[in-house]
Amino acid sequence: MIISHSWLAGHYDDPDLVMLDSRGNVAYSYGHIPKSQPLEVEKVVVEAADTGANPVLETENAVALFGSLGIDDTKTVVICGDYMDPSAARIAWTFLYFGHEKQRS
Repeated sequence: MIISHSWLAGHYDDPDLVMLDSRGNVAYSYGHIPKSQPLEVEKVVVEAADTGANPVLETENAVALFGSLGIDDTKTVVICGDYMDPSAARIAWTFLYFGHEKQRS
């Protein structure tokens, strides 16, 4: 689900909200939404050199990664990224793949 600025402003202080910035560490270091955390798309895919595909993480790796970001089934996850960059969509898809339906973009 795509959210508005007003939705985020109304939920900004919710302790069950986790904000992720999909733009990568360099862009994040130049500016980001306060309280957001960087999560590069490369962290949620596995490179398969023989096929060129980027399959999803193994379940235990996903649980460890998302847990390190403070994410569990009770959290609503907001994913923000750059216009025309599919990274936020791939991260959102990864959450859906693992059954985490409380995510927004």
